[in-house]
Amino acid sequence: MHVRTRIALGKTRKNHNQSGAIIKEDDMKLAYVILPKDQSFVFPKLFQDVKSDVDDKSINEAQKDLKDFLETSKAPGMPAWFRI
Repeated sequence: MHVRTRIALGKTRKNHNQSGAIIKEDDMKLAYVILPKDQSFVFPKLFQDVKSDVDDKSINEAQKDLKDFLETSKAPGMPAWFRI
């Protein structure tokens, strides 16, 4: 087995929303693993038995709450994208 690692630098960009502040994303460490020809790798199913704690009822309720909030915060006579 042969392992190589490198650090991938995060992107640096200018944020137009906050007076042109410069934002840098987090760096990531990447690992490249080379296995022998006679050895194979099968990615494990890590989240196979995990049950979701969010049900359809709570999702629908959250969507309805968001829709109600957006309806009440509209400015009359203004486009839909303009919020106070």
